[in-house]
Amino acid sequence: MKLFLSILFLFSTSFSQAHTLKENSAQIIMRDGQVEIRLMVNMTRWQSVLRNDGAWLLGDIQQVMPKHLTHKQQTHFLGDLVTQQTHVVVNDKSLKMGILYFPDLEETLHLVDTNSHHHDDDLHDAEYVEIVLTAHHQLGRVDNITLALPKSLGNVHSRFVQPSYRLVKAGSQTRVSFKRHITTDSQLPARPTNNVTIHQPTHNGY
Repeated sequence: MKLFLSILFLFSTSFSQAHTLKENSAQIIMRDGQVEIRLMVNMTRWQSVLRNDGAWLLGDIQQVMPKHLTHKQQTHFLGDLVTQQTHVVVNDKSLKMGILYFPDLEETLHLVDTNSHHHDDDLHDAEYVEIVLTAHHQLGRVDNITLALPKSLGNVHSRFVQPSYRLVKAGSQTRVSFKRHITTDSQLPARPTNNVTIHQPTHNGY
């Protein structure tokens, strides 16, 4: 029987667990020829920030989200914002992120309303939705990645993952060696985003 071992090289910009703190989080998956970003966002809080005139005056947001938008219009506004203000650079090559999945805001609002009379944890969980961004590239390997997210999302607990697949033959063992180096956050005063650069490990499997 053949078993496949998937070894994930995980890097976190925080030592805290996102699900414990219940703040916005992101998982950045670096596959061969593809970068995928899976965001877990508190939609209620995010829209509240985007509708705040004070946040615009302070430069935390580039544009105030108009009031009285339909769910479809809100989806379009937020989708454009997250793609335009998410910046990914792989090996010094900029990638344009596109939306792979964006939640149904009407359904999200219904879930929040449904859980409004339940336990606080249930309500809090219902406010979080997943947004998936993706981009393809022609690079043979990923040595480093720079990520900037919309500042309106606030602090985002991020995990960087690069799957490495090995075949573990029946009755045998495999060994994988790896090193890692992480470059700390840098400020981008001219752009309202959060920025972090990750240098990928070198690894060999035997």
